[in-house]
Formats: sequence, C-alpha cells, structure tokens
Amino acid sequence: DNDGIISFIVSGTSPSYEVTWTGPNNGLENSISGIQESLSNLASGIYIFTAVDKNGCISKDTVTLRNLRATYFLPNAIKKNPENEENSFFFVQGNNILSYDLTIFDRWGNVHFSNQNIVANVMSDGWNPTSSGVLPGVYIAQISLKLPLETISILSLLTVTD
Repeated sequence: DNDGIISFIVSGTSPSYEVTWTGPNNGLENSISGIQESLSNLASGIYIFTAVDKNGCISKDTVTLRNLRATYFLPNAIKKNPENEENSFFFVQGNNILSYDLTIFDRWGNVHFSNQNIVANVMSDGWNPTSSGVLPGVYIAQISLKLPLETISILSLLTVTD
C-alpha cells in the first residue's frame, strides 16, 4: 500500500534549505525553506532525509514508516470436542491489533462469556464453549477491536457444534 504520509518542518538560522530524501519511493527531491512539507502516497519502509543549508551545514534524520492497517480473522464455527484444540476456542487472530473485547451471547441475549483487553492470537484468552457449558447452537460474538488508528465494533454469528 502506498498510502503513507510523512510531514516535517526544517528550521534554523539560514533561510534556505535543500532537502533530499531516499526510501522505497526513491528519487524524490525537493527544495524547501523553513516551512512544513508533507510527502504522501508513500510505501512502508525506511526514509532518510538530508537537509543542507546555504552554509553547507548538513543534518540527517531517518523515519520508519509502518503500515498500521490491521488484518483479522474470526472463526464462524467451533467444536466443543474437537480433534484439534485450536478448533475449540473463539479468539481473534491477525496483526496490528492492540487488544480486543469479546462478549458471547446466546440467541436470547444471555451472556455466556465476557472479557476485555484480550491479546490477539492467544487462544487460551478466547472463549471455550466447553468451559461455559453451552449447548450446540448459534451464538453471537460482539467484538471490539482496538487498532492503532481506530476501534472497530463487529457482530458475528458463531456456530458451536459437538
């Protein structure tokens, strides 16, 4: 994704600066004069900025631009007695997820599980229907994903089988 943005200000006692930068989007070069600049449509990666004033004084800085877009995966069915333990837990998997809140309801609105600030990708912190004593059926998972730039609320149907 080339949707990154870097904003910067160059200032000092000399009124004119030549700023160059290199990175995944190589070849960009600009001349600025103590004002704020923004680069957009940038790919994730390391950018190196070099500013030279009219007296030849050099200043360098490095910026690491990371993609903070999250990806996540939710199961839509789990087993109470599976061959593989991973298939018996409802938990969020993905990347760039700070934490999540999870509440499991039955079709009548009764809460069977609720936990906050769960770490993603940790199976044992999710919901295990065997420990809740629930019957096979359809349940509703209410999830609040806390991401680096936003919080997303999700309602998902979940089938529990034997």
